[in-house]
Amino acid sequence: MLRLRMVDTSTLITSLENYMFLASHRAPGLVPIAFEGVRGHRSGMPTPLTNLVGAAAPNLTLPDVSIDAVFNEFEQQNLPFSWLLGPHSPEGTCQRLEQRGMSGFQRLSGLASCELGPRSSNSTNARIREARHDERQSFADVLIATFELEREVVAFFQKAFWFGSTLSAKNYLAFVDGYPEPVAVASSVYDPHAPIVVLAIAAVRAPFRGRGLYRALVERRLADAKAEGCVAAVVQALPTSSAPICRRLGFRDICTQELLCLGD
Repeated sequence: MLRLRMVDTSTLITSLENYMFLASHRAPGLVPIAFEGVRGHRSGMPTPLTNLVGAAAPNLTLPDVSIDAVFNEFEQQNLPFSWLLGPHSPEGTCQRLEQRGMSGFQRLSGLASCELGPRSSNSTNARIREARHDERQSFADVLIATFELEREVVAFFQKAFWFGSTLSAKNYLAFVDGYPEPVAVASSVYDPHAPIVVLAIAAVRAPFRGRGLYRALVERRLADAKAEGCVAAVVQALPTSSAPICRRLGFRDICTQELLCLGD
């Protein structure tokens, strides 16, 4: 079995595969979904990012009846949904879903590191601090400007993952001289089952990119996670933007994930 220093790769992959489902049975307003071989949740919002299913665990079979049950569930609710594919998904799942009309809309690079110590001094001159709960709006504004997400979608993830009371998370704001509002934000979510931190969302306003802010937010989150007793970090990174930065910081590829979507 492969290992990244202190943690075997299968444990790191499990943390990544579990992350997007941590809120399914915890966050208020989410309806859990559970069929043989499948887990997930629906939010009631008409956006696929907030209605998600995927493999329930590694090495499980996925009967056709379970796939049909998922499709029926969302059809009855008239909701679009997404399906997370990854190392835990049984072989052939992608083709079976595509035959039912699903299509890919986002690939993710799963990366991990067991080196949580400092990599370099903060050369950005950015001031990074934890966000207070009453700064959720400022945090959301950066995400909305960066990713062009609807405010309701950002509010969902804030409540379910980053600023909610159901998960252990830390959120960060980055400031630079001459600009009163945060120019970058990031979140960490702590795996409740292992000493692993998930580097969750991170965003930098367009005029401030290329200044090392993303790197600085990664390093701050790693340092805080180490202080909290974590021994490893995982991240779902975008292949052409955040993944190369993470690799330069010592992260290694451990898997690939993909989101398939049905509906708008």
